[in-house]
Amino acid sequence: LQQSVAEVFARWRAHFRSLIDLGIAEGSLTPQADTSLIVDTLIAQIDGFDLAIAAGREGLTPDQISVTLEATAAALLRVDSTAEARRP
Repeated sequence: LQQSVAEVFARWRAHFRSLIDLGIAEGSLTPQADTSLIVDTLIAQIDGFDLAIAAGREGLTPDQISVTLEATAAALLRVDSTAEARRP
Protein backbone atom coordinates (compact mmCIF):
# COMPACT_ATOMS: atom_id res chain seq x y z
CA LEU A 1 0.00 0.00 0.00
CA GLN A 2 2.85 2.38 0.82
CA GLN A 3 4.22 2.14 -2.74
CA SER A 4 0.80 2.86 -4.23
CA VAL A 5 0.34 5.91 -2.01
CA ALA A 6 3.84 7.14 -2.88
CA GLU A 7 3.02 6.87 -6.59
CA VAL A 8 -0.21 8.83 -6.17
CA PHE A 9 1.59 11.60 -4.27
CA ALA A 10 4.34 11.71 -6.90
CA ARG A 11 1.70 12.23 -9.61
CA TRP A 12 -0.04 14.94 -7.55
CA ARG A 13 3.29 16.70 -6.95
CA ALA A 14 4.17 16.58 -10.65
CA HIS A 15 0.72 17.86 -11.62
CA PHE A 16 0.75 20.77 -9.17
CA ARG A 17 4.36 21.64 -10.01
CA SER A 18 3.60 21.75 -13.75
CA LEU A 19 0.60 24.02 -13.16
CA ILE A 20 2.64 26.34 -10.96
CA ASP A 21 5.56 26.38 -13.43
CA LEU A 22 3.14 27.30 -16.22
CA GLY A 23 1.65 30.11 -14.14
CA ILE A 24 5.11 31.46 -13.33
CA ALA A 25 6.11 31.34 -17.00
CA GLU A 26 3.01 33.25 -18.12
CA GLY A 27 3.38 35.77 -15.30
CA SER A 28 0.16 35.01 -13.44
CA LEU A 29 1.87 33.49 -10.38
CA THR A 30 4.58 34.88 -8.13
CA PRO A 31 5.44 32.19 -5.56
CA GLN A 32 5.96 33.43 -2.02
CA ALA A 33 7.94 30.32 -1.06
CA ASP A 34 9.81 27.48 -2.73
CA THR A 35 7.56 25.68 -5.22
CA SER A 36 8.14 22.32 -3.51
CA LEU A 37 6.99 23.77 -0.19
CA ILE A 38 3.87 25.21 -1.83
CA VAL A 39 3.05 21.91 -3.51
CA ASP A 40 3.50 19.97 -0.26
CA THR A 41 1.35 22.51 1.61
CA LEU A 42 -1.51 22.20 -0.85
CA ILE A 43 -1.33 18.40 -0.80
CA ALA A 44 -1.26 18.39 3.02
CA GLN A 45 -4.31 20.64 3.10
CA ILE A 46 -6.18 18.34 0.71
CA ASP A 47 -5.19 15.35 2.87
CA GLY A 48 -6.49 17.17 5.95
CA PHE A 49 -9.84 17.73 4.32
CA ASP A 50 -9.94 14.08 3.25
CA LEU A 51 -9.36 12.98 6.83
CA ALA A 52 -11.97 15.39 8.17
CA ILE A 53 -14.55 14.02 5.76
CA ALA A 54 -13.57 10.40 6.48
CA ALA A 55 -13.88 11.11 10.22
CA GLY A 56 -17.40 12.39 9.67
CA ARG A 57 -16.89 16.09 10.27
CA GLU A 58 -20.25 17.72 9.86
CA GLY A 59 -20.87 20.99 8.08
CA LEU A 60 -17.85 20.79 5.80
CA THR A 61 -19.08 21.47 2.28
CA PRO A 62 -17.32 21.11 -1.06
CA ASP A 63 -17.67 24.89 -1.50
CA GLN A 64 -15.90 25.54 1.82
CA ILE A 65 -13.10 23.19 0.85
CA SER A 66 -12.74 24.81 -2.55
CA VAL A 67 -12.71 28.37 -1.16
CA THR A 68 -10.14 27.42 1.47
CA LEU A 69 -7.85 25.69 -1.02
CA GLU A 70 -8.12 28.58 -3.46
CA ALA A 71 -7.35 31.13 -0.73
CA THR A 72 -4.30 29.17 0.39
CA ALA A 73 -3.02 28.78 -3.16
CA ALA A 74 -3.65 32.44 -3.97
CA ALA A 75 -1.75 33.58 -0.88
CA LEU A 76 1.20 31.27 -1.50
CA LEU A 77 1.35 31.98 -5.22
CA ARG A 78 0.31 35.66 -5.31
CA VAL A 79 -2.14 35.21 -8.15
CA ASP A 80 -2.27 37.96 -10.77
CA SER A 81 -5.55 37.54 -12.63
CA THR A 82 -4.65 40.34 -15.06
CA ALA A 83 -1.61 38.49 -16.48
CA GLU A 84 -3.66 36.81 -19.21
CA ALA A 85 -5.02 40.17 -20.39
CA ARG A 86 -1.48 41.60 -20.65
CA ARG A 87 -0.17 38.85 -22.93
CA PRO A 88 0.33 39.94 -26.55
